Amino acid sequence: MSKGFNGYVVLYTTGFLLDIEQVSDQFSGGFLLKESVWNVEPLKNMIVNILMKRQGIILDDELMTNLDNDNMPISERELNEVLMALEIEGIVHVSRITKTKRRIELIRPGQEFLAIGED
Repeated sequence: MSKGFNGYVVLYTTGFLLDIEQVSDQFSGGFLLKESVWNVEPLKNMIVNILMKRQGIILDDELMTNLDNDNMPISERELNEVLMALEIEGIVHVSRITKTKRRIELIRPGQEFLAIGED
């Protein structure tokens, strides 16, 4: 348990973040308990798991929908950062289908993607 900003007391537990806020005197100094679920799985792992469930290929808008359904809403910027990191690590390959759609493919063991003109 730690003391946060503005008098909030935050309890950290596995899988849950509980905020306990002191309420005004009309509640006799009681506590208001607000519970919110947070995900302990890293975003990179979630993306790889989604790709494995989809036989290794997914479109970026479908990936965003799947992440939203898993209670992990992220921005386009965050998705770009994670996909770039995964591509640098050699885990995924991202290719552009149209101006607004991208294809994300899981790289299998022994599979390599060459840059343009290197084949």
